[in-house]
Amino acid sequence: MDTNKLSRRELLLRTMGTAAAALVLPFIVFSKGRAHAQKTKPLILRIDLKDERYVTLNRSGGAVYVEAETESRPVIVHRISESEVVAFSSVCTHAGCKVDLPKDGKVVCRCHNSMFDGTGKLISGPARSDLKQFSATLKEKAIVITVA
Repeated sequence: MDTNKLSRRELLLRTMGTAAAALVLPFIVFSKGRAHAQKTKPLILRIDLKDERYVTLNRSGGAVYVEAETESRPVIVHRISESEVVAFSSVCTHAGCKVDLPKDGKVVCRCHNSMFDGTGKLISGPARSDLKQFSATLKEKAIVITVA
């Protein structure tokens, strides 16, 4: 009897073990990736209102696009009153197109005419949800945005 040969039973057990590992491994890797992603710190953006690029944010109704390295498209920062600012994604929730800056209190996606209010809340579709929101606060002569 040759000792290098596997019995059918041993071959079947090894094959089943390898198949089980192949099925479970992607779930283990995915869950570790999600745990790592949840540990990443949010990006803090500070907009100096004295900077000429952001001068429109010194008055109500002013809005600008701001690049954020964690987002695929710019973040929209909108001054909705003397004491309140909002920040939200410029990516339409319908098909991922870039939306326009707020005008007359409305944000329009030109791809399929979805409409949002000046804070990124859905008014009409085909989009079915609001634009992604970010925390934004007005502090003296700056706006602080937390992109998470």
